[in-house]
Amino acid sequence: MSIIGIGCDIIDLNRLNNVFKKFGKKFLKKILSKNELNEFLKTKNKINFIGKRFVIKEAASKSIGTGFQNGINFKSFELSHDKYGKPNIIFLKKAKKIFNKLKIKYVHVSITDEKKYIFAVIIIER
Repeated sequence: MSIIGIGCDIIDLNRLNNVFKKFGKKFLKKILSKNELNEFLKTKNKINFIGKRFVIKEAASKSIGTGFQNGINFKSFELSHDKYGKPNIIFLKKAKKIFNKLKIKYVHVSITDEKKYIFAVIIIER
């Protein structure tokens, strides 16, 4: 195994809240997959929910070396959790093609949230 990519991101929840207030559904449709949108409707802490997905998707795009360009966008990734609550990232569409091309075997995901910030890191290994 060898590390082939690392991505991280942090978001200020106050700033995110202001963006959400300004753009609402339009912002959600840009950031969240259909599955995530359905989950969003059921969650109580909506800003925290959006923030976690925002940072994890930013980190994922950085870990594969592309960032958001050339067909890679927020909907290229989806955040899920295993039965114990451990976060997982699902690579979709063009991101999945890059994932396969890089021959990624392991994806390590970590998210931490505090009162004002959410931080995520992704490490990919071959």
